[in-house]
Amino acid sequence: MGNAIPFHADSHLSQVNDWHRARGLALVKATQLPRIGFLVPGVAVGFIYQTDSSLVLLDGFVANPALPYGQCSRALDEITGALLRAAVELGPRTAVVITALDPVAAHVKRFGFRPDERAHTVLTKEVE
Repeated sequence: MGNAIPFHADSHLSQVNDWHRARGLALVKATQLPRIGFLVPGVAVGFIYQTDSSLVLLDGFVANPALPYGQCSRALDEITGALLRAAVELGPRTAVVITALDPVAAHVKRFGFRPDERAHTVLTKEVE
């Protein structure tokens, strides 16, 4: 444990985009990422998006697809713990995770997240 380090786009973004590319996901731009993120180098990354309310969103979890599941899972545990500690430092918050990936949902449940059983549709739009 203790391998999660703060994410810095200038040093880490190309690595994260390599994982996105390998998984067939859209590449991310530094401007799309929040200021708080944690990375286990070579293994996985996750971010905390702040809002102007008491909600924070834990998102952007992605792991290196070339590595074994167990190694990635342990790294995601470290990252999730670091993100939750960062959320505590921001003051009272409700942390939210929205995912379509069953492994991510199973992972965060180990940290006390519970499913919201209501059906949701997530819509996005580029605003320029």
